[in-house]
Amino acid sequence: MYEGRAAAGNYTGNYSARYGSFAGENQNTVMRPWVRAAVILVMFCSFGFPGTYIKVFGPSVEVITRYGIFFLQLFLMLVLSGDRIGEIKLIDIKPKYTPIYLFLATIFAVSMIATSEKGEEVVSCIRFSVTALFAIWLCEHFDVEELLGLIYRSMILYVAAAVTFAVLFPGLYDRKGDQQMAFLGMEDNKNVTAMILLFGIVMQLLLWRVRTADNVSVSSFFVGFLAVQLFLLVLSNSKGALVYCAAVVLLVLAAGDRFRVNVGMVCVLSSILFLVFAMTVLPMLEPLLNVIGKDATLTGRVPLWHQLLDVIRENHPLIGYGYGHFWYDKEALDLLHVGFSKTSFMNEITTGSHNSLIEMWVNTGLIGLLAYFAMLIAAFSRPRQIPADKYVFCMAYMAFFTLSGFTERCFGTFGYKMLFLFVAVAMGCQKTENGSIKHRQVYN
Repeated sequence: MYEGRAAAGNYTGNYSARYGSFAGENQNTVMRPWVRAAVILVMFCSFGFPGTYIKVFGPSVEVITRYGIFFLQLFLMLVLSGDRIGEIKLIDIKPKYTPIYLFLATIFAVSMIATSEKGEEVVSCIRFSVTALFAIWLCEHFDVEELLGLIYRSMILYVAAAVTFAVLFPGLYDRKGDQQMAFLGMEDNKNVTAMILLFGIVMQLLLWRVRTADNVSVSSFFVGFLAVQLFLLVLSNSKGALVYCAAVVLLVLAAGDRFRVNVGMVCVLSSILFLVFAMTVLPMLEPLLNVIGKDATLTGRVPLWHQLLDVIRENHPLIGYGYGHFWYDKEALDLLHVGFSKTSFMNEITTGSHNSLIEMWVNTGLIGLLAYFAMLIAAFSRPRQIPADKYVFCMAYMAFFTLSGFTERCFGTFGYKMLFLFVAVAMGCQKTENGSIKHRQVYN
């Protein structure tokens, strides 16, 4: 997709020549400023905007934003798909992305069979598919460095918006429990905010790594902004996010692409092993954990997982309830709530399994779960043929996504976790004969 440095030589051509035409074999695009601004806006909104701002501007802003970003994604993919009107196409099927296409087709099929609300499910599946197709579009039109630069700028917008709300409207937060003094940003949940900050930190460190490899220095603002994100992450008071941050950063900085593994296989196996450990071994360690002040139930998650698995094993085990639809199905919620006392918080829970594998299973059944596994394993197969910078991005993001998926929500129809999951998977599909070649465009 991209020309390497050897091929580029001492090329110092103009902006248009550097990026090629609007269409063609490599789909390199003249990325005008408005295109980059639009992509940054999409990424910014994927972090949850407007979030708590709906308390200031009203719920209508959320509806406008949701549909506006959806049509903006479609617009970008359509307008930049060809030089002329006759060349415009929304879906440009390429064999290398077959694992993604098959996964989307499977999710759509089982959801249509399983759901009791066909109309709503069609909308959800279309939204989900557009997110995946837009991720592929990003990988086709931006190299790793450019993509990381866009993420960096979108995080600047996010942090500015989050801090602004915290300063101007502190009384509008719905603070509960241990969130009384935590930095909540644009959310009412410290863990959600912490994971966004963690994502931004990991992506900025990757950008720093890429620029350092090219002997390009970073600005004092760049370093200062990284420090601000780390400070806000500490203020969010999410111990899990801090542990994840240390683990992913160590992996990125220490490992790099020295050791190539199928990161999809690692993601699948570690997610399964964690779930087995949490539901079997962790309860046996409860006396020890109580002594050191830790909760063996992971703040009620383990009982929730047990009940969800009981429900799905006995009801729709193969096809689930439709992608994202389990939590909107009254029958499913009644079956979930019956496992808890009427005075329990779990008797009122209406969203989120807090585990990626269980969430996929209850929504799309074993068929959807196996399709998800197959997509990850197939996309990241032959890891030595994945270009070095893309492999490092995939490794870092999949580590973040996997750790996040242990105890937090990951799957949705849009969101940054889903968007960049498909970005990572698409990068994994972009194999070359020599994976050690970076395949990045040169600087002007």
